[in-house]
Formats: sequence, C-alpha cells, structure tokens
Amino acid sequence: MPKRRTLRLIFEEIYGASPAAFDAPGEPAEAAGLLMAATPRSFWTTLFVERVVGRVSVERVTLHRHLPFIRIGSAPVFRGRFVNEAGRTVLQGGFALRRTVQVFVTLWLCAVGAWCVIAPGLGIAAALNSGRPWWTGVIGGLFFSLAGVVLAAVAYAILKLSKRLAQRDIDRITAHIKSALAGTPPQAPDEESGGTPW
Repeated sequence: MPKRRTLRLIFEEIYGASPAAFDAPGEPAEAAGLLMAATPRSFWTTLFVERVVGRVSVERVTLHRHLPFIRIGSAPVFRGRFVNEAGRTVLQGGFALRRTVQVFVTLWLCAVGAWCVIAPGLGIAAALNSGRPWWTGVIGGLFFSLAGVVLAAVAYAILKLSKRLAQRDIDRITAHIKSALAGTPPQAPDEESGGTPW
C-alpha cells in the first residue's frame, strides 16, 4: 500500500492539475472573445514585457506567464474550456506543468528506475568477469542503484519546490483571466502585489 501511495503521489505531482473555474459573462463564444482580445497569442508580440500569453477559443484555452529573458520550464500552464452550466458560462480548467516538462520528468524517472534494476546485474557480471565473488558485484550494483534513487528523490524535490515557487504565476494568470472576463484592463504586476514582476 505505501508503494502504491508513493507512486500515486509522484503521478499527481507530474500530471495532476489544480482545478480552477471562472464565471464569465454572456455565451461561451462571447466570453472567449473577451479573453482572446486581452491575451497576446505569442510572447513575440510582447517580447520585453511581462504578460500572460496563450491561445484562446471556446473549446480550448491555454495560458502561461511570459517573463522577459527568463524561461522557467516548471512554470504552470492554465488549460481549460468555456462551458455552459445551468444557464451560466464558466471557464473550467486547471493549472498544470507544461507537456514537455511532464514528458521529460517521466523519461528521467523511467531511466533512473531502469538503471536501479539493471545496476545489480551489471555489478554481478563485472565481478564474475574480474574473478571476484558475485556478491561483491551485488554490493556495488546496489550502491549505484541507491545513487539512482537519490537522483530521483532530488529531481522530485526540485519539482515540488519549483511548483511552490510558481504560485506567483498562478496568481498572475488568475488575475489576467478575471480582469479580461470583467472587461477591465489588467494591472501591472507591481500594482497587483507590490513586488517585482518575477
């Protein structure tokens, strides 16, 4: 059971999303138009300015925070869609890691897991080839397996820390969505929280 719980926690950390919902005026198409008008589609149009950028349509909304000259791979992305619920329009979605980051972390952990399994066998083979007792190879292999576990733990800790530090991005994207759907101009980052844009 603890093993299943650990795997579930890792899965949620990589692929999980923090749900979010925003009330929107009018029909879904009208609400999507408001958000689209307030959102640059590409950071190239605001290269030297901190902005929330992304693609907006009724069926698919993808937003992230662009910081000039700074690229944070673990920064959250909002993904959602406009739906009609009980006669009201709602932008439903959640904040999650970028797809590329999810794939990279998955491949990294799979590679580490494969190494942990293979290392003892390689150690035994190396020991036998050099004329040493096989159990010395097991010890060496387990040592390298432990090193792989440590690397995986460090990667997981860095992922959790970076997601915690990215809360500012979630707040910024949330403020952008609310102001766009309300039809009000977005505030500058320092006006929203009294700090620097990053």
